[in-house]
Amino acid sequence: MVTDPELVKNFLIKDFDHFMDRGLFEADETREPLVAHLFNKTGSDWKRLRNKLSPTFTSGKIKYMTPLIVKCSDNLVNAISKQFADSNQISLEMKDYCARFTTDVIGSTVFGMEINSLENPDSEFRRISQLVLTPSLVFTLKGLAISLVPAAKSYLTILDKRVSTFFTRVFKSNVMYREDNNVQRNDFLNLIMELRNQQKEITLDVMLAQAFIFFVAGFETSSSALSFCLYELAQNKHLQTKLRQEILDTRKQHGELNYEALQSMSLLDKVTKETLRKYPSLPQLDRIAVKEYKIPDTDITLDVGTKISIPIFAIHYDPEYYPNPDKFDPERFIPENVEARPHYTYLPFGDGPRNCIGMRFGLIQFKSGLAHLIANFEFSIEPENQHFDYLTGSFVLQTVKPLVLNVKRISQ
Repeated sequence: MVTDPELVKNFLIKDFDHFMDRGLFEADETREPLVAHLFNKTGSDWKRLRNKLSPTFTSGKIKYMTPLIVKCSDNLVNAISKQFADSNQISLEMKDYCARFTTDVIGSTVFGMEINSLENPDSEFRRISQLVLTPSLVFTLKGLAISLVPAAKSYLTILDKRVSTFFTRVFKSNVMYREDNNVQRNDFLNLIMELRNQQKEITLDVMLAQAFIFFVAGFETSSSALSFCLYELAQNKHLQTKLRQEILDTRKQHGELNYEALQSMSLLDKVTKETLRKYPSLPQLDRIAVKEYKIPDTDITLDVGTKISIPIFAIHYDPEYYPNPDKFDPERFIPENVEARPHYTYLPFGDGPRNCIGMRFGLIQFKSGLAHLIANFEFSIEPENQHFDYLTGSFVLQTVKPLVLNVKRISQ
């Protein structure tokens, strides 16, 4: 378990070639194409695929998709507004609304579909997506079996068959429709179809696997982070008011909360970073030694196959780097405070060559959803709802019980 920032740097960047792989269980890609995605890939297979996909996630490409994200953000505001009826304040389980919002965003940008789960929470897409990240004893046992007996992957499938069948059908039918009708759209699906035309290695199954992991990674992580952020702002009215003023002033200046507007707001950026400091979506990073490695300035040598864990959550709560770590304080991310901290003590997206490829997309999705919500609603919380416990056994950071907030309309 690695907590020293210099060692973190060595493992993730300086000596990355020794720790290229995550060391997770490997499923059989021929039997289960959906698992052949970037997160699971190893060695040269990972490197080739990463190099091919990286141009899809540049700032320019994310800007290209932002209008679709903004449209879903407007739909989020409209869906909540409809719940008020004659009341001016209501209580809502905001994680559910945030999850429906991010489901719609990923559905629109990755699968090219108008899912509209904000209006229809019982949509098939939403129901299937909930199966993917719900902790399951069967899933855990399968993963353990494959880890202990690699040959078991020839007999076991990791994903629920309903998940595999649904995503395969939806993705392939959309690709065929676009090809048959020459449909062009500013989304990830369009970009990866163009990539497929240029690279023979990018088969339909490869495209499907990447679309699947971008969906899984994009909808749950961003929705959880967004609900955690609203929870913090609900307890800090002064900060919420200050952020709202920045958002309203910026919207007035730009005419709308577009890509440029979202990127220009310094307080929004600091609030985003502090949310991801306090609530990192992946609580730890996993790596495995693929070459023998002698830890610098020690007599310790790591054998091939040694597993490495970098506990992001613990590092983010270390008072040596973040004094009073339980406090939600965006000022930790003013330039002078960032500069004063050791590097590699802030890792919400990992770091180095194997950092999160969708980082820019995740940030703009988060900022758009948050900016639209704070511009239109005021959030508060009852004392009895302020305590929560984290869900154990979950791959990403989630709460056991819903985070219920009071939501009040703001007259524009």
